[in-house]
Amino acid sequence: MTTPALDGGGKCDREPPLRLSWFGDSPGPIEPRSRRRREFCQVGLELIGVDSPAMDAEVLAVLCRTLDACGLEDYAVSIGEATFFSGLLEVIGISEAGREAISSAIIDRDLVRLHKVVDGLDIDDDDRRAILEAAALRGGSYVLTRARELSRGPAMEESLKRLARTCYLVTRHGFAHRIIFDMGASGDIDHGTGLAFEVLCEGVGCPLGAGGRYDGPHEGFGGRAPAVGFAIGLDYLLFALSGRGND
Repeated sequence: MTTPALDGGGKCDREPPLRLSWFGDSPGPIEPRSRRRREFCQVGLELIGVDSPAMDAEVLAVLCRTLDACGLEDYAVSIGEATFFSGLLEVIGISEAGREAISSAIIDRDLVRLHKVVDGLDIDDDDRRAILEAAALRGGSYVLTRARELSRGPAMEESLKRLARTCYLVTRHGFAHRIIFDMGASGDIDHGTGLAFEVLCEGVGCPLGAGGRYDGPHEGFGGRAPAVGFAIGLDYLLFALSGRGND
């Protein structure tokens, strides 16, 4: 990973934002047959030091330019806001254990398990329907309209305004045709701090890449710093480019 120079006090010597790229192996899931953890190669980008929809849009635009340059055609980037869904669960009053179970089902895209988890919560039917609808809400611009109707409070409304602004700026970069909204694309709802996205490709059964905003501690900043980035799985990308995903 490209690393900026640090001064004697461990502080970064450059003004933010810092635009960093990296390439390397990452641990994958344990394979059932061999019981070994398979490594897979990833390439990614990090933008550290500025929190704004413009920076989110820049990262999404770089992602799209990268995939276009590779010759990938049938792909889309699903975008959502982690704070929208986590805000809904907070307003409803879901326990930590309930949040973890919901998060796990959403990450696995297991709607059957999600329904079972939500059905087992001690909440009223309106809250139950809101959780299930928000988790499955995906599509074009109408998604934002419906999400506003599900919104409960200023924090959720602000997350939707930011998401709409980010999408507008991505449009200015020329990639409106690649974007779909997915309010259940927030991944780990307890760790995401804003934008969350996945790269989806026709004929491939898993995301080619993912990313989002993860503001938190970063070396060289002496504390918390805003950050947004993405990672692309090269094995998945090569699979999609080979055409085997469409067999």
